[in-house]
Amino acid sequence: MSWYQEENSGVEFDVAHISGDQRVFLERLYVAMAASAAPDFTWLDGGHVKQLAAQALLEDVTEVLRGMNFTPGEEQEVTYRGRLYAAPYHATSRGLVKRVDVFGEAGVDPHADPVFDDLVTWNQKLSKFAPDGTYTRIGFAPWFGNWDARGWIWTFGGDLVIESEGRFIPVATMKNNLEAFEWIDEWARRYNRTKAPVPGGASFDTGTLAMTIASTSNAANYIRSEIEFTTSPVPHPPQGRRITWGGGYVVGVPSGAVNKTEALKLLVFFASPRVQARRWTEFQSLLPANWDAIRMVASRLDRAYEPLLDQLPYAVPRAPMDGEWYRALRQSEDLMVAGTLTPQEALERAQLVMSARFEEVFGK
Repeated sequence: MSWYQEENSGVEFDVAHISGDQRVFLERLYVAMAASAAPDFTWLDGGHVKQLAAQALLEDVTEVLRGMNFTPGEEQEVTYRGRLYAAPYHATSRGLVKRVDVFGEAGVDPHADPVFDDLVTWNQKLSKFAPDGTYTRIGFAPWFGNWDARGWIWTFGGDLVIESEGRFIPVATMKNNLEAFEWIDEWARRYNRTKAPVPGGASFDTGTLAMTIASTSNAANYIRSEIEFTTSPVPHPPQGRRITWGGGYVVGVPSGAVNKTEALKLLVFFASPRVQARRWTEFQSLLPANWDAIRMVASRLDRAYEPLLDQLPYAVPRAPMDGEWYRALRQSEDLMVAGTLTPQEALERAQLVMSARFEEVFGK
């Protein structure tokens, strides 16, 4: 906000900080809007924009952002019925990262891009065992890393929600989703149904996990820790698709904002290439969501970012109510990995939970 004040003297802000996770933030925002006390301007997780737009709780900002060039996944997250309801501020990309030292020790080329079946064969080569037969290192497991069940569902060509005439319909049990969960279940059987095959936990940072899926934010931490790694697209099965997914904060103007004109000016300011480039330059965390800003800072990015930036055009947007999807799928996946539920039952459980939540939020 101070950057805006540098260029707009006399503008004052009353900033309200809300502690808690995104669900708590969203609940408090709903309460404020219901009480006609909504803020003029707000930060949001991009995964919540469509649900707020569908409830007419955010201003349409398409016209004031016209000409802006945002990263595709982040732009799709804030688009509802062809219109923009927020401005993306952060961009994220994900890819398969491989530890160069571990791959070299195992005689596997870390610069090769694996096909889908290589995840199994490479895992066998990269894993190590103690004399008692327990793992001291594993090559891969689908529940580790910054991807989770949502990522595998999209990788298998599935989806979580379909949008029809402005309505959102949960589709957790679709065929491709089941194939994704069946594949995860195969890995669970491979590790005797434990999510922690390495005693004490497998970690890419310590080298007890040879490859995993990581985001641009994770990459920044690896670079600071001087971990040498290479990156590939996340491999997908024949029936699936090459994807990445992002996620980050956006800025929006709640419907009924008292100072709407000034709020829209502030939104354009945060969306602009120069401001997003300045933010990255000063803090060196979280990539800009404006393509022109990425170009402005590209020469200063570590080369390790390049393969992750190459994934951005393949980004899929997160589903409405993303945080709740994460929790529902994570709980179902845990029960499946433990052998308590079959893949079909796990997805049916998630479908039941999310169908009820969608009816609660959006109505029948």
